[in-house]
Amino acid sequence: MCDVIQLLVVDNTNKTYVQLPVNRNTMTEVRSYDSEGVYLGTSIAQIAYAHMEGDGGGKLSCENTVQAVSDLLYGQKIDGYIAMNMDGIGILNHLAGGVTVTIEEDMTNIDPAFIEGETITLTDDQALKFVRARMSVGDGTNESRMRRQDAFIDSLKDKMTGKLKNNEKYAIDVYDQLSGSMITDLSDKEFSRIVNALTECDSEGKRDIEGTVGVDEFGFSTFEPDKDSLADTVIDLFYRRMEE
Repeated sequence: MCDVIQLLVVDNTNKTYVQLPVNRNTMTEVRSYDSEGVYLGTSIAQIAYAHMEGDGGGKLSCENTVQAVSDLLYGQKIDGYIAMNMDGIGILNHLAGGVTVTIEEDMTNIDPAFIEGETITLTDDQALKFVRARMSVGDGTNESRMRRQDAFIDSLKDKMTGKLKNNEKYAIDVYDQLSGSMITDLSDKEFSRIVNALTECDSEGKRDIEGTVGVDEFGFSTFEPDKDSLADTVIDLFYRRMEE
C-alpha cells in the first residue's frame, strides 16, 4: 500500500507549482484486479489500497493509484507518476547531503537523537525513521506523520534546488541513483526537464483537503474528505474562475 501520496500541479503559464498531499486513508472508489490483471470492479476503500489492488507494486499498481487519485479529483488528468520504495528515502537524503529538520514532538523511542525541539541533520538511516514512524509516535495518526513528511520534503526541496542550480546534470544523477528503488513512466530526460523547470517556478505551497478522521468497523483509520473542500481544491488548482 502507499504510505505517501502527493500530486504536483505545475502551472507552466504563470511559472508556479502547488503540492497536494492526499491522505492515504482517504475513502474513495478503488478499482480491483485479479492476479492476471483482469479488472473486477470498484469498491469504496482507503486510497492506499489502490497500489495493492494492482499487480503488487509494478506498473499496474502505479496506474491504479493514478486512476484512484484522478477519480477522487473528479477525473483530472495526471500526466506522469513516480512510485518510490521506502529504501529510496535514504538515497534521497544522501543525494541532498543530509536533510535538516526540527523535531516537533518526542521521538526518542524511535531514535535517541529525536529530542523534541532539537534541529538535526538526518543520517540516511534516520531519514527513513523520521518519515516512516507512526504508531509509536505522539497520537499515532497518519495526519501527524504527514506533517513530518511535509517537513522532510520542504527541507529536501531546498537542498536539492541549490544543487540543481549549480549542476544541470544533477537531476539525471538523482534519476539514475533512484532507478533501482522506483517505478515511473517518465524517461530520465522527461524527469530532468520537469525538475530543472521547477527551479524557475515559484512555489505556491500546499493545498489541504479538509475532512473527517474516523475508524471503520474493522478498526482501520479512515479519512472522509469534505465535499466542499474537495471541490474548492479542484477548482483552485485546475480551473480559472470567470469574472462575474
